[in-house]
Amino acid sequence: MTQVTAILVVHDGATWLPQVVAAVASQSRTPNRTIAVDTGSVDGSTKLLSGARIKNISINRGEVRLYPGNYSVYLDYKKEEEETQVIAPKEQKSTKATPAETSIPNPDNRKSVKLSYKEKREYEELEIKIPEMEEEKLQIEKKLYYNPPSGHTEIQKLASRLAELTEAIDQSTERWLELAERL
Repeated sequence: MTQVTAILVVHDGATWLPQVVAAVASQSRTPNRTIAVDTGSVDGSTKLLSGARIKNISINRGEVRLYPGNYSVYLDYKKEEEETQVIAPKEQKSTKATPAETSIPNPDNRKSVKLSYKEKREYEELEIKIPEMEEEKLQIEKKLYYNPPSGHTEIQKLASRLAELTEAIDQSTERWLELAERL
């Protein structure tokens, strides 16, 4: 019998993802396997995919990395990866390998620039700050759309804060991407 694999490409699709997963599952020929390729969602799509027991492949900075589970699982994966990179140089020193033996050729022929301590801290802070700002933005949007205040000045304050948050999220995300490319 022919094997069928369903591939879902996801980017911030938490609102429509449950319907898509249900539609894939209700096909006359159900897939033997379903794989999701997430392109950097920040809206909880990966959590929904994990809840549906769909294998996630995350595409970030031009790399494809496979990790089963949600964002917290990804953070654990990233931490293990960093620990492995810290251990590797120590092992190289003990074997006294020359830099030419241990260097990995750069396919882009670009000079690899590592993050400074300050930039690493900034990167970590942005990973916390961006979701917090997005949550605040979501709460303001809900208040404006579903329960708008009666006073014009309060609406104006909320709209102004919403614009500030949108700009701050855009700037923070852009900076996060700059730092992430250098990791």
